[in-house]
Amino acid sequence: MKPMRASRFALALVMEVSATCSTGQPMPPQKPSPKVVGGISGVVTEHGSGKPIIRAMVLVLDVQQLVTSPGIPQPAQELPLPLYTDSTGHYATGPLLPGTYTVRILMIGYTAVTSQVVVRDSTGASLDAELRLDKIKIE
Repeated sequence: MKPMRASRFALALVMEVSATCSTGQPMPPQKPSPKVVGGISGVVTEHGSGKPIIRAMVLVLDVQQLVTSPGIPQPAQELPLPLYTDSTGHYATGPLLPGTYTVRILMIGYTAVTSQVVVRDSTGASLDAELRLDKIKIE
């Protein structure tokens, strides 16, 4: 006895039937999940010398939504979670939905920098920062 093979027509028919609701109407197309893009990344250096600043704190202050699972937005937490630059001064946020974000970068002994950055639909965003040494008075 030969095994049965489904013809292309039968396969197309099964696919058409499975895409039909119980009412006999075709199922409406599903809305795509929110597009997730890279996020924000960059490098933090010292103004003048260009040396990387290690362990600088990077805060995304007005997170609209963080995405913890691919394509599934989760509510943002009330307080921003700090990120820290690595040994080469680089940092990268987790995935973010498209929008405008305020980023604050700070390190003890340096003047903090606050910038706005736009994360677009098709790409993440880059934000490099140069921190200036803060003049500290010792009394």
